[in-house]
Amino acid sequence: MCKLKYVIVIFFVFILVSNAKSDLAHKVHPDTTFDVINFYSNENPDTVIFRKIGKDVPAMAFNIILNGKDYKYFPVKNIIIRDSASNQIIHVIESEKDSLGIFNIEFNDFNFDGYKDLYVYDGCAILANCFGKVYLYNKDLKRFVRDYAFDDLTSVQVDKDKKIVRSFNRCCAGSESDTKIFRYYNGKLTLIKEILMSYNTGKSKFIYIVNEYNKDGKLIKSKEVISDDFDLDLE
Repeated sequence: MCKLKYVIVIFFVFILVSNAKSDLAHKVHPDTTFDVINFYSNENPDTVIFRKIGKDVPAMAFNIILNGKDYKYFPVKNIIIRDSASNQIIHVIESEKDSLGIFNIEFNDFNFDGYKDLYVYDGCAILANCFGKVYLYNKDLKRFVRDYAFDDLTSVQVDKDKKIVRSFNRCCAGSESDTKIFRYYNGKLTLIKEILMSYNTGKSKFIYIVNEYNKDGKLIKSKEVISDDFDLDLE
């Protein structure tokens, strides 16, 4: 009977999360604008996207090489980035070489330096967990450089007003989640807060553990919050 009760509760949580999925992105980053292009059903063998990365940077041409309509795993094979004026190749992102499963390409300023960067990621799981890589535009090198600090983050989002980066991950039919909040210090992406949520079946409550860190990575504050809400705002 206890096991049955547990399954019913977890199923209820999953339904609750699924119904609220359309609201989740808005709640997590309400003041963010971004430019996302997806290739879920694109069967063209060759697609070219033009984007202005910064005021002092010529427009770039992003040549998306697709695997075609019969792709087995991921639709995007390579991304060839060129200077649109000279047609010179600036950078090449190879999905297989870089261990990427690319369904989506997002243009956004992930390090708040005024230049648009690239976030390439997969099709996202049922709970909206997206895995990918971030390539920051380097104005000195005049090319995109992969920032490995983002590699272990999921569903990366930027808050342009607060100048923070969020990583969100949900598991266990929505009964557990992990939200990490980062800020840049001296050009380094630094964890400043982590919010862990889990559902307590005995109490029928959501338990939140909030940990705060200083710029050196030292834990400076920790608290527990018990709530009826599965998406409590504790930022």
